[in-house]
Amino acid sequence: MSEKPTVLDLREEDLRAFVVKNGLAYLKVLAKLKRRQRLYAFSFSWAAFLFPLSWLAYRRLWGWLIAAVALSVGLALVEWVLDLDFYIQGFVIAAFFAVNAKHIILGRAVAAVSMADELSLVGDDREAFLNENGGVSIVGAWISSLLQIALFGASLGFIFWDYGA
Repeated sequence: MSEKPTVLDLREEDLRAFVVKNGLAYLKVLAKLKRRQRLYAFSFSWAAFLFPLSWLAYRRLWGWLIAAVALSVGLALVEWVLDLDFYIQGFVIAAFFAVNAKHIILGRAVAAVSMADELSLVGDDREAFLNENGGVSIVGAWISSLLQIALFGASLGFIFWDYGA
Protein backbone atom coordinates (compact mmCIF):
# COMPACT_ATOMS: atom_id res chain seq x y z
CA MET A 1 0.00 0.00 0.00
CA SER A 2 1.36 3.42 -0.96
CA GLU A 3 1.83 6.31 1.44
CA LYS A 4 -0.84 8.96 1.73
CA PRO A 5 0.17 11.88 -0.53
CA THR A 6 1.06 15.23 1.02
CA VAL A 7 1.13 18.77 -0.28
CA LEU A 8 4.77 18.18 -1.25
CA ASP A 9 3.53 15.68 -3.85
CA LEU A 10 1.32 18.25 -5.63
CA ARG A 11 2.27 19.14 -9.18
CA GLU A 12 1.91 22.75 -10.28
CA GLU A 13 -0.39 21.92 -13.20
CA ASP A 14 -2.72 19.98 -10.89
CA LEU A 15 -2.86 22.86 -8.40
CA ARG A 16 -3.47 25.35 -11.21
CA ALA A 17 -6.36 23.21 -12.51
CA PHE A 18 -7.82 22.86 -9.01
CA VAL A 19 -7.58 26.51 -7.95
CA VAL A 20 -8.76 27.93 -11.31
CA LYS A 21 -8.66 31.64 -10.31
CA ASN A 22 -5.80 33.56 -8.67
CA GLY A 23 -3.58 30.49 -8.66
CA LEU A 24 -0.30 32.39 -8.37
CA ALA A 25 -0.67 32.95 -4.61
CA TYR A 26 -1.20 29.22 -4.06
CA LEU A 27 1.67 28.30 -6.39
CA LYS A 28 3.99 30.59 -4.40
CA VAL A 29 3.08 28.85 -1.13
CA LEU A 30 3.52 25.44 -2.78
CA ALA A 31 6.96 26.46 -4.09
CA LYS A 32 7.94 27.70 -0.61
CA LEU A 33 6.83 24.40 0.96
CA LYS A 34 8.73 22.32 -1.58
CA ARG A 35 11.84 24.48 -1.28
CA ARG A 36 11.84 24.12 2.52
CA GLN A 37 10.55 20.52 2.51
CA ARG A 38 7.92 21.47 5.08
CA LEU A 39 4.19 20.91 5.32
CA TYR A 40 3.46 24.41 6.66
CA ALA A 41 4.81 27.84 5.87
CA PHE A 42 3.32 31.12 7.03
CA SER A 43 1.07 32.79 4.50
CA PHE A 44 -1.64 35.41 4.77
CA SER A 45 -4.77 35.97 2.71
CA TRP A 46 -6.21 39.47 2.85
CA ALA A 47 -9.40 38.30 1.15
CA ALA A 48 -9.93 35.60 3.79
CA PHE A 49 -9.17 38.13 6.55
CA LEU A 50 -11.40 40.96 5.35
CA PHE A 51 -14.27 38.83 4.02
CA PRO A 52 -13.95 35.34 5.54
CA LEU A 53 -17.46 34.10 4.77
CA SER A 54 -17.34 35.42 1.22
CA TRP A 55 -13.90 33.93 0.68
CA LEU A 56 -15.06 30.52 1.95
CA ALA A 57 -18.06 30.54 -0.37
CA TYR A 58 -16.01 31.86 -3.32
CA ARG A 59 -13.59 28.97 -2.84
CA ARG A 60 -16.52 26.52 -2.43
CA LEU A 61 -15.52 25.53 1.10
CA TRP A 62 -19.10 24.86 2.17
CA GLY A 63 -18.30 22.83 5.29
CA TRP A 64 -15.90 25.48 6.53
CA LEU A 65 -18.49 28.15 5.76
CA ILE A 66 -21.19 26.43 7.82
CA ALA A 67 -18.74 25.91 10.68
CA ALA A 68 -17.63 29.57 10.57
CA VAL A 69 -21.21 30.86 10.61
CA ALA A 70 -22.19 28.51 13.43
CA LEU A 71 -19.10 29.47 15.44
CA SER A 72 -19.66 33.16 14.84
CA VAL A 73 -23.30 33.01 15.90
CA GLY A 74 -22.45 30.78 18.87
CA LEU A 75 -19.70 33.06 20.11
CA ALA A 76 -21.89 36.13 19.66
CA LEU A 77 -24.65 34.50 21.71
CA VAL A 78 -22.20 33.47 24.44
CA GLU A 79 -20.86 37.02 24.62
CA TRP A 80 -24.41 38.38 24.74
CA VAL A 81 -25.65 35.90 27.38
CA LEU A 82 -22.59 36.48 29.57
CA ASP A 83 -22.97 40.23 29.05
CA LEU A 84 -19.44 40.61 27.74
CA ASP A 85 -18.58 43.90 26.11
CA PHE A 86 -16.09 42.68 23.57
CA TYR A 87 -17.14 41.49 20.17
CA ILE A 88 -14.15 39.63 18.85
CA GLN A 89 -15.72 36.53 17.29
CA GLY A 90 -15.46 37.99 13.78
CA PHE A 91 -11.83 38.95 14.27
CA VAL A 92 -10.85 35.53 15.63
CA ILE A 93 -12.53 33.72 12.75
CA ALA A 94 -11.07 36.10 10.17
CA ALA A 95 -7.56 35.76 11.61
CA PHE A 96 -7.81 31.96 11.59
CA PHE A 97 -8.80 31.83 7.92
CA ALA A 98 -6.31 34.54 6.93
CA VAL A 99 -3.32 32.47 8.10
CA ASN A 100 -4.73 29.08 7.06
CA ALA A 101 -6.53 29.91 3.80
CA LYS A 102 -3.89 28.77 1.37
CA HIS A 103 -3.15 25.61 3.33
CA ILE A 104 -6.84 24.70 3.41
CA ILE A 105 -6.93 25.00 -0.38
CA LEU A 106 -3.70 23.03 -0.75
CA GLY A 107 -5.11 20.27 1.47
CA ARG A 108 -8.28 20.06 -0.62
CA ALA A 109 -6.16 20.00 -3.77
CA VAL A 110 -4.18 17.03 -2.42
CA ALA A 111 -7.42 15.16 -1.75
CA ALA A 112 -8.81 15.93 -5.23
CA VAL A 113 -5.55 14.93 -6.94
CA SER A 114 -5.52 11.73 -4.93
CA MET A 115 -9.04 10.94 -6.15
CA ALA A 116 -8.05 11.78 -9.74
CA ASP A 117 -5.09 9.39 -9.40
CA GLU A 118 -7.34 6.62 -8.04
CA LEU A 119 -9.63 7.13 -11.05
CA SER A 120 -6.58 7.11 -13.37
CA LEU A 121 -7.65 10.40 -14.92
CA VAL A 122 -5.27 12.10 -17.33
CA GLY A 123 -5.30 15.04 -19.71
CA ASP A 124 -8.54 16.97 -20.18
CA ASP A 125 -10.51 14.55 -17.99
CA ARG A 126 -8.12 15.13 -15.10
CA GLU A 127 -8.23 18.91 -15.54
CA ALA A 128 -12.05 18.93 -15.71
CA PHE A 129 -12.25 16.74 -12.59
CA LEU A 130 -9.90 19.04 -10.66
CA ASN A 131 -11.80 22.16 -11.87
CA GLU A 132 -15.05 20.62 -10.72
CA ASN A 133 -13.71 19.67 -7.28
CA GLY A 134 -11.96 23.00 -6.77
CA GLY A 135 -12.70 26.18 -8.59
CA VAL A 136 -14.73 29.12 -7.42
CA SER A 137 -18.37 30.13 -7.01
CA ILE A 138 -19.23 33.72 -7.83
CA VAL A 139 -22.88 33.16 -6.84
CA GLY A 140 -21.80 31.63 -3.54
CA ALA A 141 -19.58 34.62 -2.84
CA TRP A 142 -22.47 37.04 -3.45
CA ILE A 143 -24.89 35.09 -1.27
CA SER A 144 -22.38 34.77 1.55
CA SER A 145 -21.53 38.46 1.26
CA LEU A 146 -25.17 39.24 1.98
CA LEU A 147 -25.03 36.78 4.90
CA GLN A 148 -21.87 38.44 6.20
CA ILE A 149 -23.54 41.86 5.99
CA ALA A 150 -26.57 40.49 7.86
CA LEU A 151 -24.35 39.00 10.59
CA PHE A 152 -22.48 42.29 10.88
CA GLY A 153 -25.80 44.12 11.15
CA ALA A 154 -26.94 41.69 13.83
CA SER A 155 -23.70 42.29 15.73
CA LEU A 156 -24.26 46.04 15.57
CA GLY A 157 -27.81 45.48 16.74
CA PHE A 158 -26.56 43.56 19.77
CA ILE A 159 -24.06 46.30 20.56
CA PHE A 160 -26.59 49.14 20.32
CA TRP A 161 -29.29 47.13 22.06
CA ASP A 162 -26.89 46.46 24.95
CA TYR A 163 -25.95 50.13 25.25
CA GLY A 164 -29.47 51.41 24.67
CA ALA A 165 -31.01 49.24 27.40
